[in-house]
Amino acid sequence: MVASGLDPATWKGVIESLEEFMPYYERANRATTFGRLERWRSLASRTASPADAVLEIGPGPGSFAGTLPCHRVYLLEPSRTILRFSRYHLRDPRYVALSGLAEAIPLREGTVDKVFCIFSFRDFLDRRRGLEEVHRVLRPGGELHILDLFRPPPGLQRTLMDFWLRRGAGAFVDIVVPARVRRAWKRNPYVELRKTYEAIGPGQDYADLMREVGFDRIVATELQLRAVYLLEGVKPSTT
Repeated sequence: MVASGLDPATWKGVIESLEEFMPYYERANRATTFGRLERWRSLASRTASPADAVLEIGPGPGSFAGTLPCHRVYLLEPSRTILRFSRYHLRDPRYVALSGLAEAIPLREGTVDKVFCIFSFRDFLDRRRGLEEVHRVLRPGGELHILDLFRPPPGLQRTLMDFWLRRGAGAFVDIVVPARVRRAWKRNPYVELRKTYEAIGPGQDYADLMREVGFDRIVATELQLRAVYLLEGVKPSTT
């Protein structure tokens, strides 16, 4: 479970549901995180600077990328529909749209100073391969920042999160998304979200995987219920 990701059929369903959900993505995520989303994003982006060239994997509507002060921001999306949506909101020429997968990033080795995965790491098809690709495109001394929802180890936190995703999160979608829109959906996005959550392990497991791939100075910051983590690591500088 740690190194592997979503199976292709589940991945396809997740992408299709996100394409339909994009106009309401930001509103729903703010509601389901009880307003914590912006604080978590700010924590992830705190080291970004105007001198940086960065990559965001899975930018969605572009909300996080739009806060970055960096002079070049690559936006990597497997869905051209979602990529068009993000580019519509990010028209500055410093944003560069890339169509592709995290497992095969269309950038040369050592291109970027930082890579951000903001609630997109769960969607990888192959998490080890994705981390290897991130390591490749980072410059020596470059940083990886993963902010995501992980499934806690067995115990009270897992019970609470499992219950929330089965019962609570979908109710917020019903509030923020008009019924006529929900009736037109082919897939319920929060059913697909549960699939990505159930296919991922505890956050600390992925900190260990980052270390195996070659990152060092790894920090795993728990943000909520051993479920939301900010994982950070650095590609070692050459000597």
